[in-house]
Amino acid sequence: MTEIVATSLLRFISEKLASKAIAEFAMQIGIDKELRKLERTLSTIQDVLEDAEARQVKEKALRSWLSQLKELAYDADDVLDEFSFKAAKLKKANMKEKVRNLLCLPKNIAFQRKIALRVKEINERLDEIAEVRSKFHLKEGVFRSFKLERSITSEETGSFIKESEVYGREVDKEKIVEFLMNTSVGDDIGVIGIVGLGGLGKTTLAGLVYNDERVCGHFQKRMWVCVSEEFELKRLVRLIIESATGSEFSPMNMDAMQRSLINQLQEKRFLLVLDDVWSESHEKWDSLRALLTVGAKGSKVIVTTRNEHVASIMGTISPYRLSNLSFDDCWLLFERRAFGNEVERNPDFVAIGKEIVKKCGGVPLAAKALGGLLRFKRTESEWLAIKDNELWKLASDENYEVLPALKLSYDHLSSCLKQCFAYCSIFPKDFNINTTTLVKLWGAEGFLEPSAGHIHWEQIGLQCVEELQARSLFQVNMIEQGGVITQVKMHDLVHDLAQSVAGIECSIVDDLTQRYPSQNSRYVSFICNQKPLSATLELLRDAKKLRTLYLDYRRNVDRETEQSVQEVLHVISSDINLLRALHLQSYPLKALPHTFKKLRHLRKLKQLRTLPIFIPGGKNNCTLKELGSLKLEGILQLKNLQNVRCVEEAKAAQLSEKHNIRSLKLSWLCNSYINSVEAFDEYDTIVEILLAEDVLESLQPSKSLEELKIEGYVGRAFPSWMNLSLSNLVRLTLACCACEKIPTLGLLPRLQVLNLVELPLVKHLGSDFYGGANAFSSLQELELNCLTDLEEWCSAAGEKFLPRLHTLILLDCPKLKALPSVFSSVENLIMNVDDKLLLSSLQHRGFPNLKHLKMKNYDDKDPIPEIVTERAECLISWTMETKPEPKEGDPTTMSTFNFGMVTLRFEEGKGTKQSGSIPLFLGR
Repeated sequence: MTEIVATSLLRFISEKLASKAIAEFAMQIGIDKELRKLERTLSTIQDVLEDAEARQVKEKALRSWLSQLKELAYDADDVLDEFSFKAAKLKKANMKEKVRNLLCLPKNIAFQRKIALRVKEINERLDEIAEVRSKFHLKEGVFRSFKLERSITSEETGSFIKESEVYGREVDKEKIVEFLMNTSVGDDIGVIGIVGLGGLGKTTLAGLVYNDERVCGHFQKRMWVCVSEEFELKRLVRLIIESATGSEFSPMNMDAMQRSLINQLQEKRFLLVLDDVWSESHEKWDSLRALLTVGAKGSKVIVTTRNEHVASIMGTISPYRLSNLSFDDCWLLFERRAFGNEVERNPDFVAIGKEIVKKCGGVPLAAKALGGLLRFKRTESEWLAIKDNELWKLASDENYEVLPALKLSYDHLSSCLKQCFAYCSIFPKDFNINTTTLVKLWGAEGFLEPSAGHIHWEQIGLQCVEELQARSLFQVNMIEQGGVITQVKMHDLVHDLAQSVAGIECSIVDDLTQRYPSQNSRYVSFICNQKPLSATLELLRDAKKLRTLYLDYRRNVDRETEQSVQEVLHVISSDINLLRALHLQSYPLKALPHTFKKLRHLRKLKQLRTLPIFIPGGKNNCTLKELGSLKLEGILQLKNLQNVRCVEEAKAAQLSEKHNIRSLKLSWLCNSYINSVEAFDEYDTIVEILLAEDVLESLQPSKSLEELKIEGYVGRAFPSWMNLSLSNLVRLTLACCACEKIPTLGLLPRLQVLNLVELPLVKHLGSDFYGGANAFSSLQELELNCLTDLEEWCSAAGEKFLPRLHTLILLDCPKLKALPSVFSSVENLIMNVDDKLLLSSLQHRGFPNLKHLKMKNYDDKDPIPEIVTERAECLISWTMETKPEPKEGDPTTMSTFNFGMVTLRFEEGKGTKQSGSIPLFLGR
């Protein structure tokens, strides 16, 4: 059933209304009173919104009221975005008198009238909605304590389980029994949490264990309590006593109840099952646990929950995460329900049934429920209807209990998390969702609630991902080092739940299944599999209210595709101009068309806007100036910077103002210089080099930048801003550059990874490189690769040289005469097998704490260096990487071009094919 969640959107609008910029501009054009009225009315509605959202499941009229309110909120947000855009544009004038003059222009007078009328209309509609509110008798204030209104009531569970009807849980049962029977885990009560998706069989597993003969004989007392949503101490104590005694217990004061419980458990080894726990309160659990400590050694508690946080709070060991059933076990469950004791079974029904079981995704409740639905359906068409239908559409059948069971997890989410979860229904089933992308999209739509602790909104988004994963609504697909979840999936049934609660707001357009968005769709993904891109996107023309468009291109990229992409982007910018978020996955995008200026809501968005690659020049003659107005964040790569022909263009990109760009790559195409070298005279050469230097100087990034790569740069010196201004830089790569000196990098306080690759004119790494005492205090990984002229590498002043360095990559530096240190902190070393300098260092007690050694360019006809075998016992791992075989017909050749005052030499062949770029060597 579709649920309307408007809390996040109304909060987002209220924040905009409260902004100083909007207030000042509203006063200038005379609509400040209307906006204040809008703000007040929204505030009164927000006070009762949580009550309305909680009650809408049972009250259709209330759901209709919420739907009207949210529709109005969307319209108000659109108006405010347009208003904000105009305010920011006029603010650039920076002078009150000039602003007044601009406002007097006819086009601005027309805009003022238009905005005033729209704000007035929104206020009138809002007044009507607010007036209807009174008939629902909504309660004010934040009152939620998870006493939720739902279309079903959670049934109380019991311990009786018919074992012959349980399949696939033998291994799980034995692991839990093993924990229960273990009495050597200390004097404290042992607690294990069984965690899993709703309907996965947590209660069933606990019942199997509870009734196991070994468990019955081991424990003197066994008690089973269905906790559900109310973790109220007095109620739980009464239920535990009743389970222990087998008789009803008359309520009395708390002190008498506690004494009665203690009498039942004193010096007895007991097992307590707390089924279906939702509360995350440490205090409530501690209060109950204190009463349970009177039991004998070896007493145990089993907790079943959908929330990993609950299991971690209550458990004394790691939570036991229940896995999905295998297909075979799911089939046995389905078969028993669908066919009963029939001996002869229609083979067509069996075949269809097995396809249906695949949709169950290993969830036993789904297998039993679908089997039960089909038990008395006798025609093939009825079976096919179940197979071909989306499972969430079956929720209207009173016998279909899967989604109501899963929906309990959704009901317990905050409004922010509900909105984030429902939004995920735009991704297809079995889709690997990149969490970074997901958080950007959430942020762009204003779903992420601000934190009182000023936590960056990206961190808030990642916390939402972790929360949904902990509640079994996300499955972790990939985790990077440091424990950050980078990729998630949704179980098919969870995806059905997301579709159910999202309704028509979220849609998937798929040219294979012919699914199309409705006119009221707000968030849409488009999966292009077969049809031509431009033809299929025509389907989106009617969806003019779209706020998110996620485009995933799965066809092979050809010339026709590249030509049609610009047409597609033109369609988007012309017809879908309310977009807040646009994501292009695997699209061959070379530049943004000029019509993108129409996407005012996209451009003025304060949340993350990602443009992974931008290439100036080309057929569309794009310039870096187009980046100036974009609020870019995340990753940005600027390629073919040799096409930038003036410094003003580079300055207009305003990279120093884009404080939320985390990673930046700047690259020049060396081939363009080499291919045109014969056309240059000496003067032209100097101009090109100076232009490259000025362009890079003008592309100074923000101080918040964390990762920088400069590649193919032909200037003679690196820019001045590289020395100290990048105080937050964590990773730096300089590759294929013509500079003789490396900038002063040693005093960058957060630099952890430094890669210096193919810098053939660098001869010294000394004091200029370090910048002073205690240089590179945070550096963990250093790569010196193909510094063919490097002769001297000096140590730095200070107490300890590179104190945190744990990885050193030293390759193809043939002129280097000595190492600056024994590198006592280095644990990982990558070197060439014939590097005499490093081999000598290893022989003379260099790298004393080395754990992992990788040697390149090994010829398997040669013996392994003796020092490797000598130190093998101290190494955790060592590998020998053989030389790549030269390809036939691909000989290494050397060509030389006089490039004015300098000489360009580049190698073709084995090395360049591997790197994918042509190394540039410049020498006088």
